Amino acid sequence: MKSTKRALITGAYGQDGSYLSELLIAKGYEVFGVVKERLSDNSKKIKAILAHNQIFINEVFCDLENILEIENLLKIICPDEIYHLAAKNYSSEQGSDYMELDVYLNNVNSTFNLLRGLYQFLPTAKFVTAGSCLMYDNTSETPQTLNTQCKSKSFYGFAKITEKNIVEFFRTKQLHASTAIFFNHDSPRRSVSYVSRKIVNNFVGIRNNKIETFELGNLDAVKEWGYAKDYAYALWLMAQKKKPDDYMICTGQGYSLRDYINIVCNILSIENGFSHIRKNPDITFRKNNFELIGDFSRTTKLLNWKPSICFNDFVSLMVRAELQL
Repeated sequence: MKSTKRALITGAYGQDGSYLSELLIAKGYEVFGVVKERLSDNSKKIKAILAHNQIFINEVFCDLENILEIENLLKIICPDEIYHLAAKNYSSEQGSDYMELDVYLNNVNSTFNLLRGLYQFLPTAKFVTAGSCLMYDNTSETPQTLNTQCKSKSFYGFAKITEKNIVEFFRTKQLHASTAIFFNHDSPRRSVSYVSRKIVNNFVGIRNNKIETFELGNLDAVKEWGYAKDYAYALWLMAQKKKPDDYMICTGQGYSLRDYINIVCNILSIENGFSHIRKNPDITFRKNNFELIGDFSRTTKLLNWKPSICFNDFVSLMVRAELQL
């Protein structure tokens, strides 16, 4: 008989998966992480961070697009909770043209296969997957709520809409399956290809006289800046609910890159920070006619969850972490 809970996390060496692994191990879980045999450079760094913090997961290798491999994995591990965080994604500075059909198929197939495997072999396990605010990037309502129509103009957003529908389908079959609709969130564990890290990384370089300028796109682009550690906690809270449901995980506030840069430069005592930025029109943020800002009031009511830090403190956290590298 198992003495502790077992959790399976896909994307365990990603930003969200790593914070969730820390949380679950601290709570006494035995954590298994589906990882790639060849880790990306950023995943290697995250793995090293976890090891430094004495956090070690049981690594497992599985092709999430192969239903037979997933079924075998589930039967061997028998997890109590499954957190599906692995996804083909892209940084916010890359345009929607980057998205291809394999991105859609990879994300949709992996979600279906996991839920199908649970339905067949572990019907009492709890499943939580990560959705995205890009499910609403072609709607016309701000802020977005669960009542907002899902409508996307990107393959990634379309994939997440399909995944949410798959979750709802298996929920009708009595599976404890939920979708966490994540709005933009970051942490020091992001790679430097993401604008949150790119900005602090380059301004620290400027302060240390290593570089003079760097490129950015639209400085007036507005987005949420949630803290990934908070979002990992929300995932765990969702799995603890008696009944499955979908939740908006967000900050409810949007700030521009210009706002972010101002705080970074203030912390680093860099004057005329914008003079160090070269405007590159080829660096395009997703173009929306409205802001992707979520409403987490229902989440607070049902999960007793809310963001733990404000925007200014989040930016300060990012800068402090960069200075320690």
